[in-house]
Amino acid sequence: MHHIRVVMVDDHRLFSLAIQSLFSESDGVRVVGIASHPNDVEALIALHSPDILMTDFSMPDLNGAELCARLKKSFPNVKILCLTMHREAHFIRKMLDAGASGYILKTASKEEMLLAFTTLMQGAQYFSPEVTTALAAKPFPTRSPEQATILDSLSKREIEVIRLIAQEMTTQEIADKLFISVRTVDSHRQHILEKIGVRNVAGITRFALEQGIV
Repeated sequence: MHHIRVVMVDDHRLFSLAIQSLFSESDGVRVVGIASHPNDVEALIALHSPDILMTDFSMPDLNGAELCARLKKSFPNVKILCLTMHREAHFIRKMLDAGASGYILKTASKEEMLLAFTTLMQGAQYFSPEVTTALAAKPFPTRSPEQATILDSLSKREIEVIRLIAQEMTTQEIADKLFISVRTVDSHRQHILEKIGVRNVAGITRFALEQGIV
């Protein structure tokens, strides 16, 4: 019998160890490796050749969607399941856009996790019921011609800055992440405010959520 081999990444190691101890040989699932930092995942996958990577969304340095996009290039056959507390539609969409095959909440039971694993192994996607509800409640944004014009006027770098502002990053953090000066970030922010017609960072964040940028 082939056991479903799972590698797990979560910056809360005790949580990962609890999940690992939850499954035994009789369940047909083995958590063969645990990482506490997303940068350690690729070595674990190369070592253990898992069927499924189970990842949190919020982690240091790299979020689940960024990790997923990276891994899909290096390990296209590994199925990725997001296990997180975030149930908002924009988090779910980011994971799906990055290539994840499933999205479940940390409130899931062992039975639901098993169902998610077997569903992914059958080549289908799996979502917690609450996740399906969240996606149905907030469909992909429909944009008016005016909104489309505003989006077209934004440069790729300005879109990046909007996304980082919406993720509550400081000016210094944005500058460090994009390898630009604080003064340049301030300049981008001013241009963004003028282009999208809002007065402050809260308005930029609202715009980002409404347009599905985050």
